[in-house]
Amino acid sequence: MIQHLDDKKLKELAVRSFDSAKKIRKDIIRQIFGENYEDIKGKLKPRLFMSSLEQFLFGYKGQNWFSDIKQYFHKDKYFFSGTHVFNENFSKYLNYFLNEFMKEFDYSVLETQLLENSVFFIYQKNAL
Repeated sequence: MIQHLDDKKLKELAVRSFDSAKKIRKDIIRQIFGENYEDIKGKLKPRLFMSSLEQFLFGYKGQNWFSDIKQYFHKDKYFFSGTHVFNENFSKYLNYFLNEFMKEFDYSVLETQLLENSVFFIYQKNAL
């Protein structure tokens, strides 16, 4: 299905997916920490959320979106690369999806490479 979507529809799907992920995240935070997400979100770091995405969506223990994934934070940058078995539209979808997550933590995309079966991103924390 995703291979038939245009860029506008891919972005809409990514935003809806992000909104769903936020709802799930709020429930998980409430279950784990016993607090409302809004009360503690300033204390939570993007590394925690990106690790959760790897575990629950990207990796083989989750939804298995990627056959290979590497992500790490270094100083004020976040690096992400992954190989998948889908198509270029999935790469575009993932670009929109990750951009939504990183915007929430005040990161902007520095570099993007979207290929048929792989992606590479570099994000940088915006200066205060």
